[in-house]
Amino acid sequence: MRAQKKVGGANLIIKIKILFVFFLLFFSKISLANIVLDHEIEKFLKEIIKPIITLSHSNFEESDLVIILEKTPNAFVNRDKKIVLTTGLLTFADRPEEILGILAHEIGHLDANHIDMRIEKLDNHKSISELSKIISLSTSLITNNPDFFIGTNIAYDEIAKNNISNFSKDQEREADIIALKYLEKTQISSNGLKNFLQRLVIFNENLGIKEEDLTVYTHPYNKERIENIIKFQKKSKYNNYYFSDQTNLRFKFVKAKINGYTLNIENNKLIYKNLDNDEKKYALSIGYAKGGFIKESLNLINDLIIKYPENSFFYETKGEILLNYGYSNEATRFFEKSLTLDNKNEYLRIKLIFQLYNKLEKIDDAKKILVEFKKLKNKNNNNLLNLISNTYDFMGNISEKFYYLALIEKNKKNYILSYDYLEYAKLNTKNNNLLKKYGNLMNEVKNEIQ
Repeated sequence: MRAQKKVGGANLIIKIKILFVFFLLFFSKISLANIVLDHEIEKFLKEIIKPIITLSHSNFEESDLVIILEKTPNAFVNRDKKIVLTTGLLTFADRPEEILGILAHEIGHLDANHIDMRIEKLDNHKSISELSKIISLSTSLITNNPDFFIGTNIAYDEIAKNNISNFSKDQEREADIIALKYLEKTQISSNGLKNFLQRLVIFNENLGIKEEDLTVYTHPYNKERIENIIKFQKKSKYNNYYFSDQTNLRFKFVKAKINGYTLNIENNKLIYKNLDNDEKKYALSIGYAKGGFIKESLNLINDLIIKYPENSFFYETKGEILLNYGYSNEATRFFEKSLTLDNKNEYLRIKLIFQLYNKLEKIDDAKKILVEFKKLKNKNNNNLLNLISNTYDFMGNISEKFYYLALIEKNKKNYILSYDYLEYAKLNTKNNNLLKKYGNLMNEVKNEIQ
């Protein structure tokens, strides 16, 4: 982002990008961003936002939450009407009430139809899926590079012209009002949102940045927002209503997980130096694994598993650690244990399927792969479909092999080739149920060809 003024002798250009928190942003230019797929983080966010979604008048769904790997604290609604949160925002927040306040603010933008109102004033942009690549946090263990997740992946450049900024300040106030009403209806204190803004003001002042110098801000000044929250709280019935200790602990584990994967051991030790608790163990178990200290890593994650035997994510993390040190058989057992505790972890199930495929030696191995595949809710991934096609080929089931190849080509919009594969599939079976399945897909493909 560009700015003309200097503050305290330091160039505002250098400092300003860390200040943008839960803005309604549309970027003029966005470089490649990493979308984080992590069931533990997503499950937590979806659970706390669910009551707000129920109250919302928008068509927003839990699946419209997107997490990107970015150390800058930020949240925004993109033109696809998805709420995008950075990992930096999650680690900057102290409590889950802060995150809910931010999410409620973004839902407020959607409810007030701010996106459609602003689109005409903005340049053309690609969707986030076109500008992003998909990653798993655990990928950093594989790289053996402690700096893999350190750094900025999104360029915040020329956020808005003054006329758009002035226009959006009223929208931001409206979104705040909606957010506060939603927090009240869900009986969650607005202190989280207020405390977050207060810490942000202090954070900015420590950098030598005064709010009156932020003329490029699209938001009203944070101090003004804090004053509005305080006024609202005078009539609120729920100023002292917070999430349960269990929910707060889950949030601390989410933060610890992100810290473990994105920071090196030294930085994690610094963050948790005055603490001796379970989130510290979680962060350091991952940090030690990244640093090559498997014994220390396993000791910590084992302590957590003993204390929290029903926490599926600790088994998953232990599996990740073992896998990345070459203990694939042991890793598979911990992945399977994790899935018995939480069978909705699609990301882990896909990883398990690939693990099983890597050890494919006999027909029973292939059958186990297909059992796990059938449990998936979302099967429409070409790499996964190719694996399943190869599995059927290994079993000698030629018709199903070509059926899954046809699905791949349909996804690629290669409809003629998809149709040809389906013809091969039909020629290699006499099973009426399979023939019906192939015929249905042929009709879909034929409609696309026409």
